Amino acid sequence: MSSHSVKIGGIVASTAALVAGLIAAWSSPGGAAPSAGAAGSTTSAAPVAPVTSEVADDRLLVGLEPGTTAAQAGDLAADVSATVEGSPGDVVVLDPPGNLSHSELRAASAEIAADPSVRYVAPNYVVRAAATANDTLYSLQYALQGDQTGSMNAQRAWDATTGSASVVVGVLDTGIDLAHPDLAGNLWSNPGGLGAVGQTCPAGTYGRGFASAADPCMPQDDIGLCGSPLTAQQKSHGSHVGGIIGAVGNNATGVSGVSQDVSLMALRMLDGCGVGSVADAVLAIDWALAVKSQGVNLRVLNASWGGSDPGFVQIGTSPLYEAIARAESAGVVVVTASGNSGTDLDFAPAFPCAYPTSSLLCVAASNAADTLAPLSNYGTTSVDMAAPGLEIWSTVVANTSGCAPNSRYCAFDGTSMAAPQVTGGAALVAASQPTLTASQLAARLRSSVDRVPSLTGKVATGGRFDAALALTGAPAGAADWYFETLDGAGGTNGRTT
Repeated sequence: MSSHSVKIGGIVASTAALVAGLIAAWSSPGGAAPSAGAAGSTTSAAPVAPVTSEVADDRLLVGLEPGTTAAQAGDLAADVSATVEGSPGDVVVLDPPGNLSHSELRAASAEIAADPSVRYVAPNYVVRAAATANDTLYSLQYALQGDQTGSMNAQRAWDATTGSASVVVGVLDTGIDLAHPDLAGNLWSNPGGLGAVGQTCPAGTYGRGFASAADPCMPQDDIGLCGSPLTAQQKSHGSHVGGIIGAVGNNATGVSGVSQDVSLMALRMLDGCGVGSVADAVLAIDWALAVKSQGVNLRVLNASWGGSDPGFVQIGTSPLYEAIARAESAGVVVVTASGNSGTDLDFAPAFPCAYPTSSLLCVAASNAADTLAPLSNYGTTSVDMAAPGLEIWSTVVANTSGCAPNSRYCAFDGTSMAAPQVTGGAALVAASQPTLTASQLAARLRSSVDRVPSLTGKVATGGRFDAALALTGAPAGAADWYFETLDGAGGTNGRTT
């Protein structure tokens, strides 16, 4: 992936003509937008991303020129009877009253774009968790083992560090099972009052929810809160991802995360079935960055999901791209999944993978034989590396469909499982080398792969992530042995002497 960063601007002021046009466009039942008035009449309109079938709702994301205050952005929303979601910044999420049709959405977008202070307008595209599949066969955590084909050598990395609770990792997903015995000890806890403007949370809460969350300050992975009738395998997605990153290690229970000690921040921007939108992703990223600006050591964001971004393809920028660029500027690495359609992304781009940002890592899935998983997307310029993604045991909400009854552990397949392996490795490196910038941390991870013939011509590095290389520059000696029982599986997922 090429190295590129963006300079992010500030907030724009509204204009009276724009306000008048939007009131008509958003409040009329028939929905026809008025013709452009004085605003923008002598300047070219800002680019508008296309409204497609992959639009989640009628929210609009408006990119704004620098120069005005948050109060002025709030005035814009108030004047059009809309609400501004999140803290106003260089991108404003506007939520109009009622439900606009696609034609009304196009008309409203064009009216907004006519204002000279608008950089672009984009609809709220859908994003989906990279689909997973349950595997009912018992499997050891081969991905963590040393001296084993297909392993990324986490146990050898633990010679250097098992992680640190001071390192915070944001899990952009369906939420986390906050009461899970293998996760609760590694959850980030809000000390009280942190968050974006108007979205602060009290002490003892664990992140923020933006997609059908029963309690926004307690972003539980609730498999019952499902906005779309998708497959049961999408449920428990965030808990499974979180466990791969940082399930409590060496506690004689369940599984171990790659980073045995870490603080997981739950950022629920997908619903219980793994469906979300760009607006909620941007709001979640910006909330996490606001918390970081208040002194929290957020180092990595995991995004095991993706979708199309016609706006980026058409106009060269988009709200999600700019949010990820803001994360890079704030010192945060973003790790994302390549997706599960077996596609060459060099010819059929998927997002966030295709964004040209140096601190964004796109991860394909490999298997225990150290070959590319058949389901995994790939690309020599668009995908950075592979990591184990098949038959990955991790934590789930009890009674997740397709898993053993009452069990809180299950095996899933997919690039959604591969990305958090690298995220966990990033957390280990951040604990060991806390002064690395986002770009330096991402570069360290890219250089820490075992090159294998089967991945040559499939991913940019030609290899599978190796956590020991990331920590020490070379495989280390064997770590101390320990046991962890895999609930209901009748075996161990740890190491034995």
